[in-house]
Amino acid sequence: MSWRGWLVVALSAMAIACSKEERPPNVLIITIDTLRADRVGCYGSDSGATPHLDALAARGVRIEQAFTAAPITLPSHASILTGAYPTRHGVRMNGTDRLDDRLPTLAERLARTGYRTGAFVSAYVVTRPFGLGRGFDHYDDAVGTELERDAGATRQAFEAWSDQATERPFFAWVHFFDPHLPRRAPDDLAKRFSDGYDAEIASVDREIGRLFDWLEERGELERTLVVVTSDHGEGLGEHGEMTHFFFIYDSTMRVPMLFAGPGVPKGKVLDRGVGRTIDIAPTVLDALDLSVPETMQGRPLWKTIREGGRLPEAAYLESFAPRLSMGWSELRGLRTDRDKLIEAPTPELYDTSEDPGELENLATERTERLEAMRRALPQESGPDVMEVQTGAADQTVLENLNRLGYLGGKAPPPSGRDPKDLIELLDPILRVESTLLNGRPDEIRSLAEKLDALLPKDPTNPKLLDHLGRLWGALGECDKGLRLLDLARRASPQDAEIEIHLGEVARRCGQLPKALEAFERAAGLPPHDGRAWVRLGRVLTEMGRQPDAAKAYTRAVEDSDDAAEILLEAGTGLFNLGRALQAEAMLRKAANKLPNDPDVWERLARACEANGAPERAAEAQRRLEALRR
Repeated sequence: MSWRGWLVVALSAMAIACSKEERPPNVLIITIDTLRADRVGCYGSDSGATPHLDALAARGVRIEQAFTAAPITLPSHASILTGAYPTRHGVRMNGTDRLDDRLPTLAERLARTGYRTGAFVSAYVVTRPFGLGRGFDHYDDAVGTELERDAGATRQAFEAWSDQATERPFFAWVHFFDPHLPRRAPDDLAKRFSDGYDAEIASVDREIGRLFDWLEERGELERTLVVVTSDHGEGLGEHGEMTHFFFIYDSTMRVPMLFAGPGVPKGKVLDRGVGRTIDIAPTVLDALDLSVPETMQGRPLWKTIREGGRLPEAAYLESFAPRLSMGWSELRGLRTDRDKLIEAPTPELYDTSEDPGELENLATERTERLEAMRRALPQESGPDVMEVQTGAADQTVLENLNRLGYLGGKAPPPSGRDPKDLIELLDPILRVESTLLNGRPDEIRSLAEKLDALLPKDPTNPKLLDHLGRLWGALGECDKGLRLLDLARRASPQDAEIEIHLGEVARRCGQLPKALEAFERAAGLPPHDGRAWVRLGRVLTEMGRQPDAAKAYTRAVEDSDDAAEILLEAGTGLFNLGRALQAEAMLRKAANKLPNDPDVWERLARACEANGAPERAAEAQRRLEALRR
C-alpha cells in the first residue's frame, strides 16, 4: 500500500474519540439470520435467550425500531453490504440472482484503505457464487453438504482467521444461520427452552458471547466497533405466514440493530425515527472518517449515535418473492416510527403506534395519509426484475434451494393476485420438496389432498399445478399426476423444470414415449444444465436405444460444463451401457469435484474394475473405506 493509503487509515482512527490505539478500530458486523427483534431481551422478550446481546446493548446503542429492506436472505445481505435498496442493487431472490459487480461494497471500500477483510457465512444462499464476496480477502463459506453450519463452527472459523498476527485492523462479517428452519438447537438448550426458535436464538447468543470473550482475551474487543443485526425476522404464524419470504409485516421486517465499541455511548436507546439495515455500511464508513460512495442510499448514523437526535423518517420495504415464485403481486411498503403502508392490490395502512400487530387496516379511513405515503415510495428501480429472473437456476442451485425450504425455478406468468388472499397455499407448497424426499406415502397423500382442496383458490397457477402433479405421481396416481403436470406445462410453456417433472412422472408410470417428449422439450430450454439429457439417456436406455442414450449422456456433460452431479449421473449411465472407459473418465472428474462423497468412489471403483485396472480400483476402494470409517 502507498503512504497515502496508510495515511487514510491512520486518520480514520481519529474519528473514534474513545480509542487510544494508534491504528484504526476493527469492525465486526454480525448478522443473525431469521432473528425478529421482539425475541431479544433488550427489545422486550422475557425468554432469557439473549444475555450476551442484552449486555452488548447495555454497553452500546440500541435502535428501537430498525427494519430490513427485504425478508429474504440474499437480497437483505446485499443491502447491508452495499448500503443500497434492492431497487438499486437488483437482487430480489435467493439463488437466481447475483449481486452486480459494478456496485461497490463496504468490504471493497475498507480493503482499499488497508483493512484485512474476512467473511464467515453459515448458509448456502450467501456463499461466494452469489456475489457477496467482493472486497473480502478471505471468504469462508464451507457450509458442507448440509448447506448450513452451526454457529459454533462459524465462530471457530472466524477465530482461526482473526488470530493471525497482524498490525492491520480487520473488518469481519460473521453470519449465523441457526434460527432459520429446521430447528436443531444443542440438546441442553432444546431442553431448557420449550420453543425451538428461542433455543436456536440462545445457541447463537452463546456463541456470540464466546466470540466476544475470544476478542477480549486478545485485547481486541475494546478496539472493535461491533454492529449486530438480522437479515429478517420470522412470521411464526402471524398473518398466516409461518416462516418468512412473502409478507412485509413487522414480524419479518423489524430486526434488532445494536452498535457498541470505541466511540459508542453506553446504554443509549434511539427511538425517534427508524433505523435501516442500509444505514449500516455508511455509518461504519462515517465512523472511520471515510467518504461514503454515492451509490449508498443509506444515511450515516454516526453523529446520531454519538450525540443523539432523530433517525431517518422512513424505511422502504419490499418483497418480490410472491411475484417471482408464484406469479402473484409483489409487495412494496414504507415504515415510519408510527405507521406502515403496504402497497398491494388491496392496499394496507396501519397505525403501528396503536396497533403493533398490524391487525386493523385503515387504508379506507385515512386516505390522505395513504396517498402521502404512496407518494413517498421510491420510484427508482434497478434491473428489470422479470428480465433478471428469466434464466432458471441450474440443477445444483435449485436442489439446494429446495433443501433449505425455498421456492426456486422460473418465475410463473404474473397474475397480479394479492398474496394475502392466497397465503394458505404457501406453507403446503413449501413442504412439497421435503415431503417427496423424506415423507411416507400417508404423508405425501395428506399433503396432496390438502393442496387439492386449495387448488380452486389459484387453479391456473403453474407452480401449484406442478407441485400437486408431482405429489400424485409419487403416489402412483398416474392419470391425475400427468393431467396436472400437462396443465402446468400449458400455463408456463417455457419452464424446463415443469417439463422435467412431467417426464419423471411419465417414466415412473411406464409412459416412456411421453417421458421422452418431455425431456426433449426440457433439453431445448434454459438453463441447459444437463439434467434433461441425463434423463433422456435413462429413457433411451429403457427403450433399447443404447447408442442414442450414450450420446445423450455425453451431451449432458457438455451442457453442464462438467457439473459434478451431472458427471456422476452421466458416468453411471455410461457404465450401465457397458462403456466403462468413458464412465471412468467422467466418474474420476466427479470424484475430483466431490472428494468426500462415498457414492462417487464406489461407482469409480466398479468402473476401474470393469476396465481391468485393479490398482486404480483398489485406490478408489481405499478412499471409499476411509470415508465410511
